[in-house]
Amino acid sequence: MVNLASPAYRADQSWLRLNDALPSLEHPVAVVGIFMPGLIGRSFAGQRHPRARPSPSGGVEIVPPEPPTLLQQSGMYRLWRHLYWSDAEVDEALQSLAAVLRDMAALANARGAACICLVTGRTPQWMLRELFEGPALDYVVVEVLEKELLAEGHPGPAGSVRVADALEARLRTRIANQ
Repeated sequence: MVNLASPAYRADQSWLRLNDALPSLEHPVAVVGIFMPGLIGRSFAGQRHPRARPSPSGGVEIVPPEPPTLLQQSGMYRLWRHLYWSDAEVDEALQSLAAVLRDMAALANARGAACICLVTGRTPQWMLRELFEGPALDYVVVEVLEKELLAEGHPGPAGSVRVADALEARLRTRIANQ
């Protein structure tokens, strides 16, 4: 097991780490990605890091960040950007996220590994259709109860067991059918 996650990572950063680490694994069995609606907002977070977007060739390309203008460096502007995104920006973030999820699955499949996305955070049905069902990506929805969350929002012990049980069941099914 290799954990490629890191606190406050965006999906494209996890994809980059997977892209780097997967070739070094002798026989990967599964890749588990994580999705929650809050990850869409992280696509805009600060724009200090290169960002992934769908490439014209069908894969994913990395776009270097532009240096912030004087206005963009101000606290008021950053607060406003944290609170407001245009519909076009949200659509762009969803397209970027969808491309990254598809490419994560392609990377796993190319190595003979199952790819399953853990979906949580009260994800709306339209997002499930757009991000997972439309492109035929495997996913499992796990809703962690409020009482199973830690104060900072991550699953506590009972929530972690709930997540692990759901993933184990899906992995057993996927691996048995390979």
